[in-house]
Amino acid sequence: MQTRLLRTVAILFAIAFSTCAAQVFAQAGFNDDRVMLQGFYWESYRHGMPQHPEFGNRKWYAIVKDQGDVIRDGRFDLVWLPPPSFAGNDSAGYNPKELYRLDNCYGDLDQHRSALEALLTRGIEPVADIVLNHRDGLTGWVDFKNPDCMKSMAGLCLIQIMMTIYAGACSRVAYAARAGALNLVFPANAD
Repeated sequence: MQTRLLRTVAILFAIAFSTCAAQVFAQAGFNDDRVMLQGFYWESYRHGMPQHPEFGNRKWYAIVKDQGDVIRDGRFDLVWLPPPSFAGNDSAGYNPKELYRLDNCYGDLDQHRSALEALLTRGIEPVADIVLNHRDGLTGWVDFKNPDCMKSMAGLCLIQIMMTIYAGACSRVAYAARAGALNLVFPANAD
């Protein structure tokens, strides 16, 4: 009985291991052997903020820019950067208020651009963390600006809400009930 149980466990383990190995190989795909560094952490947005002196006085984009050589020497090919859109004055960026405004708690537009250029000139590809199914209004729940959802994409608001529900991205049930909970961005509709 014990031998049979041991054999069954061994077979199940072999099946599970072979399935997992195939999935890991499949995820790499396209013969892509590049290595990506996560170029931020949850508290990164607090760097350089007067109300958070424990994080120093330099904005995160300036820190990333200055670490370009270290990142390249570490043989990283890509750097995953925090959400670029403006999300308020004290936010990690996962509640963007203005999608096309690229100054945020990580630094202003010039610092952002300098960090990107520092990476690119070293052959490191920046990757933006963009969560399209998250959106906050500028002063209220649905007063989306830059782009203005109600003006430029009013017909898509119901579809956006349904996609938000489908994606399971609602942090609370009320979020899905708001008009324009998800804002799809089409460059032709930019304000």
